[in-house]
Amino acid sequence: WVAEWTATLMRHGRFQRITIKALNDLGAHHFCWLRPGEVIPSADGTPCAEQPNVPHGGFAYLFHDDVLSSTPEQRVLDRYFACASGDEYVPMDEHEAAIAAEGHAALASSFGLVSELAALNALHDAAASQPTGEAHDALTRQIDALELQLSAATKCVACFDADKDTILNCGHVALCRHCATRVTSCPLCRCAITERRACFR
Repeated sequence: WVAEWTATLMRHGRFQRITIKALNDLGAHHFCWLRPGEVIPSADGTPCAEQPNVPHGGFAYLFHDDVLSSTPEQRVLDRYFACASGDEYVPMDEHEAAIAAEGHAALASSFGLVSELAALNALHDAAASQPTGEAHDALTRQIDALELQLSAATKCVACFDADKDTILNCGHVALCRHCATRVTSCPLCRCAITERRACFR
């Protein structure tokens, strides 16, 4: 991720504060939906020398709170994740293969909590082979808490049952496919819904 992109997108009001506690706990403070094939302009209006590779769109995440006055050290974790088209996507299991077969336009990779959970599971397995029960119990509690956070972070804010899988025209990812067809305004910013784009975590 390039700092110049952050400055331009912030000037256009594109970054939104992340309100999901699980992502805040991992250090993520702001996110932005990158439009398919987006070209980010520099301060003088010409395209930036470097551009994100997002032919099917993507998500940018910032890991610092004071966006415009951050230091290079604070920006080191800033990154973006590109979406893949159904034709390019290589499914990891039968469930993902079924999703890809439906022909949806975009499939987004999972973020943060999944890799964090995998790392803790590895630590848990290592601790399980140790004689000390205290470390094992502490890691078990951490893993249980992360699993709960992961479940809550991915649920639709309307029904709290299905996973969020729809990007609205305002850039928010808050609703499942079913609720997105029944709601007329974004539950987070109240913007009228004019476009719905399917995505998968």
